[in-house]
Amino acid sequence: MWRAGKGSSEFLYGLPYLDTSRFDVGFVEGDDTSRQLRQRLCAPLEKRLSAHVGIGFGFHIALTHWRQLRDADLVISTVDTCGLPLAMLKNLGLLHQPLLYISQGLAHRMRALALDKAVNRAIFSAYRRFLHSADRVLVLGDGAVAPLADLFQLPPERIAAIPFGTDVDFWHPAAEVGDDGSILSVGSDPARDYVTLLRAANGRSLRIATRLSLPKDMVSEAVRIGSDHTQVELRGLYQRASFVVTPLHDVDQPSGQSATLQAMACGKAVVLTRTKGLWEPDFMQHMETCYLVEPGDVAGLAAAMAFLEAHPDERRRIGSAARQLVEQRYSARIFAQQLELHVRQLLAW
Repeated sequence: MWRAGKGSSEFLYGLPYLDTSRFDVGFVEGDDTSRQLRQRLCAPLEKRLSAHVGIGFGFHIALTHWRQLRDADLVISTVDTCGLPLAMLKNLGLLHQPLLYISQGLAHRMRALALDKAVNRAIFSAYRRFLHSADRVLVLGDGAVAPLADLFQLPPERIAAIPFGTDVDFWHPAAEVGDDGSILSVGSDPARDYVTLLRAANGRSLRIATRLSLPKDMVSEAVRIGSDHTQVELRGLYQRASFVVTPLHDVDQPSGQSATLQAMACGKAVVLTRTKGLWEPDFMQHMETCYLVEPGDVAGLAAAMAFLEAHPDERRRIGSAARQLVEQRYSARIFAQQLELHVRQLLAW
């Protein structure tokens, strides 16, 4: 259970900050206990769809919380794993409440399907029907709007972008902690390009917080890898780092947002890959609020790290501007305000 000040709230997607004088907000999630009858019954379908698409299909979650979903005035799904089965229920006429569907990477995954196979064509066709049953689809960056709308032929009025918001109260600078000289990189999604980072590091002291497997022959003694960090421990890593690197493959989904915004909220300069899915290029500006490098550019990333190492004043300037930007545009409270606008529209308030 989340409590203010005890952990970060961003993966509740603004729900703690909605106006409780107008909304009675509840949050439910799945239980992965394998003994649950619903999960055992749904497992064959869920596993097959997940294996084909690379995104889960949590039908058992919808069934587990069916009574709460049925009693709600509006349903918000925060990930595709939950959104797809809810949209399926809408498509079948079994869920009548408005569905606000937040999509994160569905278009990227679906484009990777080999549509010369009949089963993949069937999945794609079904998912397109399901998505059309959502009352509104939200993505977390402008660059993700066109790929999703074009692929699934969504009408423009049914899809919108709102920038992800981080918990600026939990993730914050701590001048008293000091700089330990390390370079930090955080994240476990498949869009991370740690190979480019390791090639560019060239013996530098790196700390990588990830669950991904990295090439052993590229991991030197100067590289420390871990994954079992509490949020408080991770905040300490951000606060002690000289700067943070978010290396990404060139995907059109807004990847690396949470780690990048957490680091920025902690007042750190972030070296970020300029991908097709960079969420708001007008605000994520090179040498102003972050340091942008091109995808797969080993020399460019090495130069970025060398520059920030050699210019501590620039690190502090960019980090300070980054913190200010997050407070003004990328906080969980601001995300909640924008989410509330869509909720009001769907409820016709």
